[in-house]
Amino acid sequence: MHGNYVWLPERECSVQRRNQKVIEEAPSVAMDTATRKKMGDQAVALARSCDYHTTGTVEFLMDANKDFYFLEMNTRLQVEHPITEEITGIDLVEQQILISAGHKLQYKQDDVKINGHSVEYRVYAEDPSRKFLPSIGFLRKYLEPKPHKDIRIDTGVQEGSEISMYYDPMISKLITWGKDRKEAMDLLDKAFDEYVVQGVAHNIGFGKSIVANESFAKGDYSTAFIPDFYPDGYKGDDLNDSQMMNLAMACHRMKNINTQNYKDAADRNQIHNKVVYMTVLGKGDIEDRDWKIELGANSYTVTDMASGNSSELKMDNFEFEHNSLISMDLEEGKEVIQFIGQQHDLKFDFYYQGGQVNTMIYDETQYKYKQHMAPPVKVDHSKSILSPMPGAIVSINVEVGQTVVDGQDLCIVEAMKM
Repeated sequence: MHGNYVWLPERECSVQRRNQKVIEEAPSVAMDTATRKKMGDQAVALARSCDYHTTGTVEFLMDANKDFYFLEMNTRLQVEHPITEEITGIDLVEQQILISAGHKLQYKQDDVKINGHSVEYRVYAEDPSRKFLPSIGFLRKYLEPKPHKDIRIDTGVQEGSEISMYYDPMISKLITWGKDRKEAMDLLDKAFDEYVVQGVAHNIGFGKSIVANESFAKGDYSTAFIPDFYPDGYKGDDLNDSQMMNLAMACHRMKNINTQNYKDAADRNQIHNKVVYMTVLGKGDIEDRDWKIELGANSYTVTDMASGNSSELKMDNFEFEHNSLISMDLEEGKEVIQFIGQQHDLKFDFYYQGGQVNTMIYDETQYKYKQHMAPPVKVDHSKSILSPMPGAIVSINVEVGQTVVDGQDLCIVEAMKM
């Protein structure tokens, strides 16, 4: 309209599942100054050639030799536009509105600078352990990370909101900025720990695993990242002994809080059970593990019941907020664990290190009779066929009374962006 075109720095969007982006960062680790200018100039040439007058996004594919190829142009802002705003200081939505109102673009190409690094993670209601199938339900608990000048959250939900099958399952966009890539990623990792989403399956733990991935940390990744490193999805990381002991101390406090609630007393920090036992329930072929936690004058003694090995651990501070977020000040730093819920007096479920951890917590008398307790009842679903995801039934391919065989199509279910 006024003949002034500028290009803004690239965004790296290679980490995808089902061709949908998961995590994006700007600028790209793979980019150099010369390639960036060449790519930007081509994007401007494209916009000029079609007399394009507003904000837009040009997508390219780049190979290992830094040769790049035009993919498509989106005549709009994209989901990940906030990371461009973070590193340039330019409000793209504002510019789009001003241009549409006929105003002249006030920026020249020399005005566009890269300041620091920004990353965005798309928080989805989906189950990474089941190859990222969508999840629906109500947000029973929703607590965003503590406010921070370099954390931005774009969302349209709140506690109690419904995540339905009719729309994209995105809950929010979690954006961080840092002076460099490591600082931005470290802040994102911290934000993951503090982000509480309960009521639906979600991919926050998966994001924590991506950030910890060695290849991703080096910036050495491509569109094959998820198929290469997570071919069967993501089920959470196994806890090491140090993390087990951290969880054990949290369980000791949660057991006493639970006892305090039953006693209806005012002081939540009062200790009724100095000795507590924790059983971490194994998944699949992994066996249960029992731990004994004893509170002394200034420390906890945590003992692996199988090996008899004990460790002395200190906790300087324990906080429990929103009935979900546990924060402990330990010798090695702050540790955050999420409390999911309690099914009965013994069963406590947590979210830790990217996955759900199920425990049984006993006082001394309860543990004494543990071996006499009836095992949990297992529901037999062998004669039931359950849809692997919520969605709309497109067709039913069988009739009542029909004999079916293994592998036969029974019905077709569709969901958005599947």
